[in-house]
Amino acid sequence: MPGPINVSNPIDDANNFLMPVAPFEAGEGLPYAPMDWPNPSDNWGWRVGKRIDNLGYYTERFIYLPRHIQRTDVPRRHFNSKLALERYLKSEFSNADIEGFFAGFSWKVPSSLSFALNRRASKANAIISTMSNNESQTPPPTTDPATTPSDPQIEIQTPFQEVSAPKNNTLIVN
Repeated sequence: MPGPINVSNPIDDANNFLMPVAPFEAGEGLPYAPMDWPNPSDNWGWRVGKRIDNLGYYTERFIYLPRHIQRTDVPRRHFNSKLALERYLKSEFSNADIEGFFAGFSWKVPSSLSFALNRRASKANAIISTMSNNESQTPPPTTDPATTPSDPQIEIQTPFQEVSAPKNNTLIVN
């Protein structure tokens, strides 16, 4: 029976930062796959695809069995979901601590693309806020009282409903 994974949870360690990876990158062991489980020197492999979610993590993520467990007559077996891996572990290692297994590595893999996109978005937001600050510092345009209506609301009658429009061009439906 395999024992617990002998590594700390990378997510719990405040000093440990999960390095973002490029699309289609692969590797072995921590922080994205278990190491030394179920036996010492059994390192699991991992690979990511190209799709990322709105939080910047890969949605295409694969875990590969250690070579020690892998059968030699078939291609290296991989799992593309936590559920598939959990089912395999329950069938092959019925007494294993599944929660401890998943606690030993990070299932979520951050994308290096999302970090680049976030930097670009931050720069764009900074430029936009600078532009809007500059626009707000310009004096408001002067109006000619002869051409400005005295009533702040203009009433518009339609056959279906009554609509009033304030000066700032927003419509209010009654």
